[in-house]
Amino acid sequence: MRRRIPFAAALILFASCASAPPFPLRIDISGQVIDRQFRELVVHATNTGTSTLRDVRLMVTLPESLPVIGRDHTESMTLENIETAGAQRVYRYAIAALPPGATAVAHFPFRTTSMGTIEGTTMTVTARMGSAIVEAKRMF
Repeated sequence: MRRRIPFAAALILFASCASAPPFPLRIDISGQVIDRQFRELVVHATNTGTSTLRDVRLMVTLPESLPVIGRDHTESMTLENIETAGAQRVYRYAIAALPPGATAVAHFPFRTTSMGTIEGTTMTVTARMGSAIVEAKRMF
């Protein structure tokens, strides 16, 4: 005996699958105070889905005028290269695997005296996985 799914149930199932985000990654950009002399920009990339994300490429674009003192990132990330494109510095990271609920974090510390050099500029973080793209921006 064949079972048939009622048309309305099939339509609801199809609609819920079609509306699911193809790339469940949330990007947050924040700043924090380290002490009186230092601040840092922090990028969080969080897997909000129910399966592991694989082969994610993360590009962090900072103003070239911001003298980043160093950088630090979680073990789940690998810094592939740093390049300069015009007035921007691009940090390219690879994330091999990011389990559900996990967050990859990158830190970019700089001196407080450099705050004036980034006013009016934008920081952009772009994540790619296959053809899917997620982007976040922060204006200074």
